[in-house]
Amino acid sequence: MTIEQQVLRGLKNLSDKGESTFIANVVNNYPDKDFVDVKDLNGTLYPGVRKRASLSEATAGIIITPASGSSVIVSRIGNSDELFIEMWSDLESVIIDGGKNGGLSITPELVTQLAKLTARVDGIITAIKSGVPVASDGGAALQTTIVANLEKLTDKENFSGIENKKIKH
Repeated sequence: MTIEQQVLRGLKNLSDKGESTFIANVVNNYPDKDFVDVKDLNGTLYPGVRKRASLSEATAGIIITPASGSSVIVSRIGNSDELFIEMWSDLESVIIDGGKNGGLSITPELVTQLAKLTARVDGIITAIKSGVPVASDGGAALQTTIVANLEKLTDKENFSGIENKKIKH
């Protein structure tokens, strides 16, 4: 290679922004920030890689935080030095429009717990309807019957497992 070819190659390398899309691994994860740090397969560190398209509002859009150590596909925005994450192998969290509504409901678990709650209310109604008042006992027999029927209702609902805390909206 002649000296001229070497100089031309060197100038091209200086002006080249590098690949527009590449595979990397997340090395520093900042769940409360709009960026992560990644290392490409050659070991080059890229700090401040954006997680979302818009940075104009703190709660706008979707912020997807990849898990530390996960593989990501990173792309360059136009010819700029700004990078963003396009795809993720594993996620830590997804926050939609600020996440003020909490975690996304896990529908099968919600349906199960609502069915238990419905059965419990139906059991209470049945217990009250099945009570038979007895004349001149002040309602003692009615109370005994209702309490006995209510004590049979043991399958209580538990709503603690209906929220997917990884996805907030």
